[in-house]
Amino acid sequence: MTSHNPNSTSNKPPYDGRELSPKEVRDEDVYTFNSPKMEGRRTRVAKLANLILALRLEFDPEVESYIERPRKLACDSETYEFSFWYRLRSGREFLPLLVSTGSSEPGVSASRRHRKERQLLEAAERAQLPLKFEFETDLLQLGATFASWLRLLPGVQLASRFKHRSDLRARILDVAKRFDRVRISQIIGALDGFPPGDVRCVIADLIHAGQLSIDPKSQLTGHSIVQVRRA
Repeated sequence: MTSHNPNSTSNKPPYDGRELSPKEVRDEDVYTFNSPKMEGRRTRVAKLANLILALRLEFDPEVESYIERPRKLACDSETYEFSFWYRLRSGREFLPLLVSTGSSEPGVSASRRHRKERQLLEAAERAQLPLKFEFETDLLQLGATFASWLRLLPGVQLASRFKHRSDLRARILDVAKRFDRVRISQIIGALDGFPPGDVRCVIADLIHAGQLSIDPKSQLTGHSIVQVRRA
């Protein structure tokens, strides 16, 4: 683990993420993808809920930087590992702790809470760490949106290697700005000098960058509607 400089403005995370152990790789469901947001850095997580959280960070345009398994927190003779560290464009930082069903209990207003919520919050405050609870049950409810992120990711990864990416980005945004809402097929038709597959990839790239928005349940077909994302 590296030392944490809170005044750093670099996109590089202030922590070195812990590698998964051979036992974790053997016993857990492990997922790996190359992060376009983090300039192709390999992101590797165990458990489906952590993959959902990773892709939520990847596709949230307000998230500037993130890394998995950054550090641990000691509390009541036990050690808890944060799932991620991430920083928003505003400069705020968070350390999400994944809370399994077995570690949670009903809270107020139909929510859930960690069984040791108070102790963990106090330990994090003493260590000056921005703890944030992420509940496994809540993440698993993001099924449709998660599926959309999975569909978009390969296009984003491909677009990052296009030599004409900047030109195509500008042309797609120009078409989208002419309309309040526009079908992907209309954008492809307006840019008939470009291969349709390239246009779809760069549309995914613009969604990832937060410049276009789309219904999170959309499958990115020709009938899907996109629009310029409002600030």
